[in-house]
Amino acid sequence: MHAFLGFGRLQIAANIAALQHRAAASLGIANGPDLRLSWRIREHVDEPLDLKAFFLLNNDNDPLFGAEMPPRFKLALRPEQRRSLQSMILRERNGTTFKEREIVEGLLPELGWRAEGKAERDRCVRGGIVADQVGYGKTPISLGLITSTLDDPLPPPEDLDGRIHIKATLVVVPAHLMGQWPDEVKKFTGSNLTMIQIKSLSDLNTYSVKDIMKADIVVCSILLFRDGS
Repeated sequence: MHAFLGFGRLQIAANIAALQHRAAASLGIANGPDLRLSWRIREHVDEPLDLKAFFLLNNDNDPLFGAEMPPRFKLALRPEQRRSLQSMILRERNGTTFKEREIVEGLLPELGWRAEGKAERDRCVRGGIVADQVGYGKTPISLGLITSTLDDPLPPPEDLDGRIHIKATLVVVPAHLMGQWPDEVKKFTGSNLTMIQIKSLSDLNTYSVKDIMKADIVVCSILLFRDGS
């Protein structure tokens, strides 16, 4: 019986490219000039979650006066409404850039290691949520945003795939609020905006493509998207 004393070699392979591609697929893209891929191998331990306190951004500290009245308006907005409108216009035109990131892990728990493939890109998001109190006047403020940006150039069409590029703002509302938006449009802007109301599929069939292309606002019931009725 012979004994062998020496050193052995253990090779462990990690498919880093596969991890990176899976992370990129989670972002919904395979490649692109703004896609950044990276990887690392680190110790695999159960790390406690470090949840920091969240807080909601708002415009309470913005100047109350100075925001201009929206164009095509017949009635004046209150100063605090104009403050909210100014904040909405800035977010709509400038947007907010943040890093979108996905990480895919390959675990080797027996060795206490893990490989991570990371994909990230910068995303610019426009718009936001109007969460003022009930009765504050969110509908006229939203109308002010529509009229203030109505003459802004449309973004260049990307892959339309047979679809038509229009300027209209689509407003989707519950069925019981179908009458509120038309009333508010007429109250604050008179006849300065062209509006189309679509309560059902039969209403939609009464309009031509040219009618919708001429519209400034299309008010649509959410039921049209739920069941197609």
